[in-house]
Amino acid sequence: MLLAGSRVTRGPGWIGGEEDGGEGHLGTVTGPAGACADPDKQVEVNWDNGRTSVCNIGGVEPELLLYDNGPSGKSPFRDIQHYLL
Repeated sequence: MLLAGSRVTRGPGWIGGEEDGGEGHLGTVTGPAGACADPDKQVEVNWDNGRTSVCNIGGVEPELLLYDNGPSGKSPFRDIQHYLL
């Protein structure tokens, strides 16, 4: 499960068009997508442009990448699969 509060951007499996504000824009995970959703497969994201969407995080090509703005000197985009619990 991806934790609420995680900052994300679109990943290789993105199918949401421009609802995220476009490539490179960020959003914040608010939690699992709905009461019946599997938290290991879908999360709800509030995008910085004010829109909200449900995104798939499981599978070979997840819709989201975790955005890490830490000072490690590496690319801030990380494969979300490494952060699923």
